[in-house]
Amino acid sequence: MKVIQTVTMTHGEWLARREQSIGASEAGAVIGINPWKTPTDVWLEKIGHADPIEDNLNMRLGRDLEPVIKRLFMEESGLDVRNDNKIRVDDEYDFLTTNLDGMVVGEKVPVEYKTMGKWDGEIPDYYFAQLQHQMMVSNADHIYFVVLVLGFTKQLVVEKYKRDEEFIAKMREELVYFWEHYVKKGVPPPPTSIEDCKKIYNEVDPESILDANKSVRDILASMDALRLVKQNADKEYKTLQIEVMDAMRDREYIEYNGIPLASWRQAKESQKFSAKDFKADHPELYKEYSKTVTGSRRFLLKKIGDNNG
Repeated sequence: MKVIQTVTMTHGEWLARREQSIGASEAGAVIGINPWKTPTDVWLEKIGHADPIEDNLNMRLGRDLEPVIKRLFMEESGLDVRNDNKIRVDDEYDFLTTNLDGMVVGEKVPVEYKTMGKWDGEIPDYYFAQLQHQMMVSNADHIYFVVLVLGFTKQLVVEKYKRDEEFIAKMREELVYFWEHYVKKGVPPPPTSIEDCKKIYNEVDPESILDANKSVRDILASMDALRLVKQNADKEYKTLQIEVMDAMRDREYIEYNGIPLASWRQAKESQKFSAKDFKADHPELYKEYSKTVTGSRRFLLKKIGDNNG
């Protein structure tokens, strides 16, 4: 296994090197089991077309609390952990890498630190993929997963996971395919969300037309029918909501046999910036701080019905 030392790297150099491979934290997104990130998001990052990710409080806390979690883990387990200031590279594919939070001395296996708001006893799928990726690249047979739960009830969770060879083999196949067919060729993966489509196809050929085949036409007809069903359902829902609100009147909650069913509460007062008034009172300043924003593409479905063209 090849290793790249990161001690002397700047954060920018580390990020640049990260773009050249698939890291463990990205594995779940590539194979489609990360609810907050899609294969398209990873692809855009790897080809250098993704928007910069701004640092936030969650990211800051995750970094700053690592030494605390490390100390708690060593006290809890009696194991010794050393920081792993390396990028570890897969034996076969140099585009499969991992950065480990630490290595357990003696056992020579990885440890991964996390902060979470709650722990329900089961590791999220995308974290499981991250751990398996780490074991795959580092050739480890097990890994320690340490979670500092910061919810109402604070706790330290220590879990030990073994290699899942079947999962690793399938994941590895998908990661290699993703890199070879999408990243290297600059071809986007199939979109899995509307946001993916907007990110991939954000430029338009003005006045261009797709001459649809019957398959596309049938899809649009199905969408048109579903739109009508949704409109009718929305109308019925609002009618029922009016009945309930009329029954509630000035009451905030509805309960049945002591069980909460619904609420209709007054929102707190808030301050809202009036761009219209500011522009009227300070036109030059408004102009100075205004910027042009590229318009987004808008999808509009025409009424199709039974029209077969």
